[in-house]
Amino acid sequence: MNQNALIAVHLSSLFTSSSHVTTHAVPTARRDIPLAGTQSQSGSGFLDGHASYTSLFHSPITGNVLLRVVQSGLAVELISMSTSVPPVRFIFPASILPSPALVLWRNSQIHLLVVTSVGSLHRVILPIIEGGQLWHEPLRKDWSREWRIKKLGSNHIKLVHVQDFYSVVLGLDNGGILRLDADFVDEEQYNEHWNESEYRLNTWLASLLPTLPSSSTPSEVISLASLPPPTDDTDMYSFSRDRVLRCWSISKGCRAEITVNPGGGQTAGTDKSSMLLEPRAHKLLQVYQVKGPKDSPEGPFVLVFIPTPTSVTCGGYFQSYLLNTGQWQPNGSCTCSDASVHWKMQDFSLVDGTLHILWEKQGAAMMEMGHFDTGKDAGHQEIAWRSASYVRDTEFSQTDVDDLLLQPGALADKFLQAIFHPGVFSSLTLHGAIRDYTEHYLSLPGPHPPELSISYATLSENIASIVGCTVELTRDPQTDVLLYKQYWSSLRRDWEGFIARCREIERSARWPLALGVESAGRPVLIERERVAESIEEDTPLKIQRQLKISSMLDPGYSLLETAWVLKSKLSKPLMRRIEDEVLNILGQEFAFPLADIVGEASNRAFSREDLDEGIESWATTRFSAIEDVDQAIRTTLDIIGGLEKAVKQEEDEVELIIPPPTSEWSRALITAYTSETVEARYELCLALTVALFFFGDDLSGYDPTLLAEVFAVFRGVTMLRFLCHQPAGDPDSALPNANDTTPGQGPEDVITRFSNLHMSRGVSNPTPTYSLLHRLLAQTGHASVLPAAAHDFLDQTGLLSTLTPANATKSEVLICERLRVLGYKEATKQLLAWLPRTPAVSYVLGRLWIDTGRPDDAVLVLQGVAGCFGSDGALSAEDIEALTSVLPGAQLFPSEFAFYLHVAELFRSQSLISNEITFTKLALEVSPAGVDVAALWATIIKGYTDLGLYEDAYAAIIVTPHDKIKQHCVEQLVFKMCEDDVIDRLMALNFGELAKDVEAALSFKARNADPRIRPPYAQILYTWHVLRGEYRNGASVMYLRARRLSELQGDPAQTVSLADQQADALVVATNALSITDPKSAWIVVHVGPGSSKEGWQSRKRRKLESFIPAEKFGLDHRDVEIVTLSDMQQEYALLCAKLALSRKDLLGNGGKYFAMSPWVAVSKLTQAGLFDIAMATGRILEVDMTELFQRLAIQCLRLTAAPDPSLLEIAADWLLTDKVSSWPGTTAERGWRYLRQSLERHDSAETDFRYSKAVFETLLSYERGRDAPPWLVASLEEHHPDHLIRACLKYDLIDDALDHTLNLVRKAKASASRTPSKQAGSTWLPYTVIDAVVNAAETWRGGEDTVRTAKLRDAVLREVNDRIKRVGR
Repeated sequence: MNQNALIAVHLSSLFTSSSHVTTHAVPTARRDIPLAGTQSQSGSGFLDGHASYTSLFHSPITGNVLLRVVQSGLAVELISMSTSVPPVRFIFPASILPSPALVLWRNSQIHLLVVTSVGSLHRVILPIIEGGQLWHEPLRKDWSREWRIKKLGSNHIKLVHVQDFYSVVLGLDNGGILRLDADFVDEEQYNEHWNESEYRLNTWLASLLPTLPSSSTPSEVISLASLPPPTDDTDMYSFSRDRVLRCWSISKGCRAEITVNPGGGQTAGTDKSSMLLEPRAHKLLQVYQVKGPKDSPEGPFVLVFIPTPTSVTCGGYFQSYLLNTGQWQPNGSCTCSDASVHWKMQDFSLVDGTLHILWEKQGAAMMEMGHFDTGKDAGHQEIAWRSASYVRDTEFSQTDVDDLLLQPGALADKFLQAIFHPGVFSSLTLHGAIRDYTEHYLSLPGPHPPELSISYATLSENIASIVGCTVELTRDPQTDVLLYKQYWSSLRRDWEGFIARCREIERSARWPLALGVESAGRPVLIERERVAESIEEDTPLKIQRQLKISSMLDPGYSLLETAWVLKSKLSKPLMRRIEDEVLNILGQEFAFPLADIVGEASNRAFSREDLDEGIESWATTRFSAIEDVDQAIRTTLDIIGGLEKAVKQEEDEVELIIPPPTSEWSRALITAYTSETVEARYELCLALTVALFFFGDDLSGYDPTLLAEVFAVFRGVTMLRFLCHQPAGDPDSALPNANDTTPGQGPEDVITRFSNLHMSRGVSNPTPTYSLLHRLLAQTGHASVLPAAAHDFLDQTGLLSTLTPANATKSEVLICERLRVLGYKEATKQLLAWLPRTPAVSYVLGRLWIDTGRPDDAVLVLQGVAGCFGSDGALSAEDIEALTSVLPGAQLFPSEFAFYLHVAELFRSQSLISNEITFTKLALEVSPAGVDVAALWATIIKGYTDLGLYEDAYAAIIVTPHDKIKQHCVEQLVFKMCEDDVIDRLMALNFGELAKDVEAALSFKARNADPRIRPPYAQILYTWHVLRGEYRNGASVMYLRARRLSELQGDPAQTVSLADQQADALVVATNALSITDPKSAWIVVHVGPGSSKEGWQSRKRRKLESFIPAEKFGLDHRDVEIVTLSDMQQEYALLCAKLALSRKDLLGNGGKYFAMSPWVAVSKLTQAGLFDIAMATGRILEVDMTELFQRLAIQCLRLTAAPDPSLLEIAADWLLTDKVSSWPGTTAERGWRYLRQSLERHDSAETDFRYSKAVFETLLSYERGRDAPPWLVASLEEHHPDHLIRACLKYDLIDDALDHTLNLVRKAKASASRTPSKQAGSTWLPYTVIDAVVNAAETWRGGEDTVRTAKLRDAVLREVNDRIKRVGR
């Protein structure tokens, strides 16, 4: 009979952490409940997530439900082991007494019965809905009920036993019991009422119990039991500290009692029976019935366990009793195994005649089982005990730490990889350890590292950042040298301290608590944080166990036995060298015979001198005694690769019709068992390779195919072992593959997935993670019973059926591809490193390089795969099978062309444009005749354009034979170059025949794109025209840009900015047009129907008398406008004037000026004192500037009249220019000089000196009697003396008028004297004005100096008369 092995699973690795479990607070009617303290058993390493009590409930409706009391006895957690329903937790107002229980009511509800330390009985009602929803359906309104226990008095409840749905029995500290029986008024809506019945001991000691201390008494009940439901027997059985077994009935109370003696006194003395048992409540009783004659039940029988802590022969004994007519009759007994000395019994279970015992062995769990005769009068029995223990100790010991430090790699990486190894530490342990670590350092005085106060997204990031953060690299105080040695030593100690915390918590988490029986009748071992099952060993596990304990094996296994002993005698460094050499063999190409490769590797790894002389001679003798070494190797390979427990084909077909029920618990258990058997197979295979290395150079005589099979099996086992060792957290890729229907997981952090869960009530449990093997197992069908399920999965992987390491099978490649699709890139990379570079492996590796951002490596690999397709491809049947399994559509590509297109699409999906171009060009080179490759050309050109390789894109456009592709792609190229602001490179390209397309594309954008945003297509098109000498076209482009900008001046906040851009465009257009021939300095502007011309100067059009063809200038054609160079200059001048006004506006309302007419603009400039701009604008726009000079003259007068002219300089901006301020003289003198020069520049015969006239009259009108500047008077006397005289008459300046008249007449007389006599009469004089002056002088009476006036009048008359006489002659 095969021995069983214990396979355990961490609950926190399967289900969400406590912060994400659906939690309900149980209400209570009690007030002032004292805060519950920490339970006594919560010693060192005990966490809130560890269970203090646990039990397993099973029914056909609910399946297996695990009940756990957590959070220091304040909460009950329910976990479904048969379905994927998330756990639920109920928080109670007081500490929970042992032992709460679940009962099923009418297959529609689960009731949780809990008694708390304050004397309340709680009933929690949970619904059961079809579909396995269990407790996650909406709870009813009265889901929680509370009953206050009234008859406790001064007694204390030691333990609780739920007999059935209606009855609860409480064990008291006085040796009695308190029975609670439910009474229901209505089954549907019932008011709960409990009848309380107290039963006390019928002894004289009972009357004294109330006066004795109640902390501990000999008669204190420490165990209760009854027949399991359904049953009509209502009797209750108790066991007290003084080893008294009692039977309690409803009617009589204690109706029978007996002091239990060990097996009728056969194995233990009365001194042991007189010893008191421990006061803690735990299971020591089990009540059962057996079938008697005619299937009638006999009993009940009570099986009692009596511990013997001081015995040196066993850990305890069992005694069964039969209650007959009120008397106890011993029925049968047995002693525990000899190995159980000093072990502590935690729980036992008698199921179908098999007695299972759970022992606590120095903190570890141990299970023993044996057949126990339950028949009547069985007597004392000698049981052949069978043990079940864990296959290997997964506790991370100090030895493991020392071995870890010898391995290469960074210190933190090695420790992180070790603690996240699946099955070593649970997520709950790691969370608790890092929390304790952080709290410890935060409690120390002094400044703390910032890492201790930061929140981290994942557990691995948390541990990696915090552990070691307090260690600092210091310097030697004397030499100032960095003390690296001390730093690394402190860092190592810090990590070792953290691992010691993890080890302490994990040891507490593995404390055994109870045994349960699952649906199939198999025992389930329940620890504080793990659940284990006793499962039959397969052959590798059995052989490994026998080899470890040096048990004798079958003679056919002598080679394996010798190799195992030889392996155990080698040092760990030597074994590590051998293991590395074997892995190196797997990762290389087999260009030489495998025997030579192995022989060379064995010479590098070790020599016979590394072995003790006795071991070497012993091994040589043992190996020489093997008659057929080849057969012995094949036998070993059969053990390593054997899958004898795999489900038969017929059973598979049945399971396809009726799939076996699976849950996360069962799947994780299968994963754990698979990991154990894979580890055993790896150890056996490693021992076999040690034997091959021991043979060394003698391997050339062995069968080459046998050697190849050894290393092929070793490779398969190594790959499986790697999958078992890698934790599965979030995937290391940013985005999981879309084909993966499950949430992504990754190998870097086993807890990351659980750290990011946000679970709500009523939703399914998130996909748990245990290892990479667990992820693969979740995607494959498998049997539901172990070990068949594990062997069935290993059979499906196909990794143990490979015959040669020189080839990669379909199964091996598929495993790598599945991991790649799931997002485990590093794991895929490692597995691929052990496989030869077959086409299938190369394809998967190329896909992996694409996913990991190594496209150049992917190009090299995938180019090599292309030769496998088409008529020239020569692939073996194995390569074809492996390659088709990973290709899309599961079939080969018909040609290299199709494969190149497929790879190009792969690169495109990852936005790897450069590599997409590479394979598109390759596809173009091998494209079959008649295939339309226009799309490929477009892809190449677009790719070059997107990459910024514009010259390459241009070259591709030039050489492509498709005109449509050229026209389309050249536009995209131009637009992309403009957007990337590489105009110089664009202008350097000679597009040849495509220049028109380039110009058309730029013109389209310049007309339709928003001129305010980049790229500035109008400027780019202008540059295009100018570089080709097309100045008129360039001017037209910029002029149209200016017009478009003027149409956008709607937003006052952007008006000035747009006007600046408009001015720049106009000046550029003006400069370009000025370069052309003056006869051609004009452009044609199209005017659309309904176009607004507001704000633009209207221009007169010449009437054309020639014939105008209607087909060209009809109503259906756009109107045109001729714009000359002067028009542009005028528009620019007007715009500059408006800009000057807007900038001068201090109120920020400059946008109002852009709607002004030219005259108004000049007037506003004048009012603002911007005389220079106003004069320039007025002259260009041919606007009358009379007002300007009048205002300027008034300014000069004010400067002259001001007592302190410097005070006016602030307002006189026109005087502060560099030119004016450099003139000598006072401010007034500079002002009069500025006025004089302005008149000389802008007033001439063309203006008929009207500005000088206006200035003169302004001076006379502003201050009558004031002398005008001599230069102004001289100018008017020279050009308009008549106007000067009239102005003087107008303002009653008679003397001045007479003086100017006299000067005019004399000047005419002098001119006549210089001309011939015949022409003397041609000199003109304003006789009418002279007459008016004379008449005014004669009638003038307002002047003070009338004598001078008369003299001047007489002089004028004499000169005029003399003139007339001369003319008359």
